[in-house]
Amino acid sequence: MLELDINKTKNIEFEVQTSGIDFKELDGSLRILIDGIEYGFKVEVNSSSIIANIPMLKNVLLREVREGEQFEAKLEVHGAGYYLNPWNGSFVVKNPVLMEAKIREDLDDKVPKITAKIKSKPSGKVESKLVEMKKVLKPEINVVITEKHIFDYMKSKGTTSEQVQQLILEQCKGKSKTDDPKDVLRSVVHFYKNKS
Repeated sequence: MLELDINKTKNIEFEVQTSGIDFKELDGSLRILIDGIEYGFKVEVNSSSIIANIPMLKNVLLREVREGEQFEAKLEVHGAGYYLNPWNGSFVVKNPVLMEAKIREDLDDKVPKITAKIKSKPSGKVESKLVEMKKVLKPEINVVITEKHIFDYMKSKGTTSEQVQQLILEQCKGKSKTDDPKDVLRSVVHFYKNKS
């Protein structure tokens, strides 16, 4: 299983042996399956290797990717009326913790500008530093949750079929503490978290 850091481009070289066809006639792509969608990245076919360049996935995907997620992948090559699938495998996602902080404005000319970066160590441990925290009070906002909000949430998670939405709603109503739409919405959110 190959590791794939979503914050970096990845170049993968496949060693290949081709017979019965000239490599110059071949074209292909590396395909990665994520949430039922295939993302294809064009490959460069040479006489003894195939090179795939995968861009930073954080710029390609429309959702957050969790550390340790696995994606199925395959190498497809075609040309002169032939379709070849010389490699199938999977990637495990590496999503290191990153944080950058910059002072945008100096309050005193004597105070230097500071740039701070926190990165996860290769072992996966994160350095911790004691930081003074100030409590910020948030105003309470009363939002009335309705079934429409619940259905909109399901659509945002990719469930567009009204019959499937209704089945999920009924199942989650049975599992929620009360029939209050807020509790039902919590149950639906919990359903989608356990699903992925």
